[in-house]
Amino acid sequence: MKVRPGSLPRFCSAPRLALGLCVALPLPHVVSAQDTPDAPAPQKAPAEKPTTDPKEAETLRHRSDHLDTLESRKHFARALQRQGKLAEAETEHRAVVAVLSQVLGAGRFETLDARREVALDLAPQGKHGEAEAEFRALLAIEESVLPATLQNRKSLADTLLQLGRPVDAEAEIRSVLAIREREFAADDARTFAARHTFAKCLRDLGRKADALREAEAAYAAFRKLLGSGNPQPVAAKGLVEELKAAE
Repeated sequence: MKVRPGSLPRFCSAPRLALGLCVALPLPHVVSAQDTPDAPAPQKAPAEKPTTDPKEAETLRHRSDHLDTLESRKHFARALQRQGKLAEAETEHRAVVAVLSQVLGAGRFETLDARREVALDLAPQGKHGEAEAEFRALLAIEESVLPATLQNRKSLADTLLQLGRPVDAEAEIRSVLAIREREFAADDARTFAARHTFAKCLRDLGRKADALREAEAAYAAFRKLLGSGNPQPVAAKGLVEELKAAE
């Protein structure tokens, strides 16, 4: 069958197609066999039976009404983060989580990623206890998803440091490093991000020489992998300078 130009339905606009969120529905304005006499007669597709399940119908409605706006809302929330408007970012991220939980399910990667953004909004607001609870809830769900689990465990260690619990933070980050050094490439930037957190744990435990060694390794790796202007090497350099000044 041929489709007339401009016959895509309104909900299949280019932005939505790019997001892969356009549902497969019959297209209007189909050119008939009479319009193209040389073409073979089209086969009539069996009609789809409309759903009679209210829950399924509600889910489909939310998919078309909400999923196409979530990516924009996530970008907006991250922009609020960068502006330091963390309470507003938290509200926006929580709204995204609510929709994703309803439409896709609480255990889907997209939902878990949005929940992690909520946790990252909480800690800089001083809500460290809430952030810890959120990270632990994520870990309970994500145990089968290794990279996501390790990232959240690293963030949990950072949160424990902010709570003044370097012993607990050290135990968490040592576990992360043991897995990363066994399962990932030696030059994986996330491994050195974990070593940077480990250096901060050692600093807070009063082991300054060990902390400096870890901080310098992380700084050298970040400069090589990411460039000196990236935020991670900048933070690592600051820690190195702080530790050297304390010698």
